Amino acid sequence: MQDGGAMNWHPMSDRARVAGRVPLVQDCHGAAGIVVRLADAPRTPAWDGLLAAAAACVWRAGPVAKGAGLCHGTAGNAVALLKQAQRSGQPLWRERAQAFAMHAVAQVDAAHAQHGRSRASLWTGDAGVACLLWQCLQGGSACPTLDLF
Repeated sequence: MQDGGAMNWHPMSDRARVAGRVPLVQDCHGAAGIVVRLADAPRTPAWDGLLAAAAACVWRAGPVAKGAGLCHGTAGNAVALLKQAQRSGQPLWRERAQAFAMHAVAQVDAAHAQHGRSRASLWTGDAGVACLLWQCLQGGSACPTLDLF
């Protein structure tokens, strides 16, 4: 589905099941996951346009309210923006990813305050945020378990 230069995908193709649902924008469902997994697709105008539209959707959606993690959180969406920065060469995408990364840190702090402990999971916890921060500091765009490890 496209809207004003942004593109997202429902997690299923059955039109009856997706009717009226707002599609998720996170790594495990939607535009962020598409960008992360297809960032190394061939450099053609069609691929470039598709991935730029998906990254625009991620940015417009803003930080994920569910939390900070890579799978269905702000860190995963930030990785998508890092991938778009790497692919396009446009610094704006890295700046946006860094803004999401700082928001993810605030989400980690808030979760610690609320629950009194950290969440050590890579894909749904603090470890994924740490990996994102490392990529931001190093100027990279690698996604744990997909590009690293």
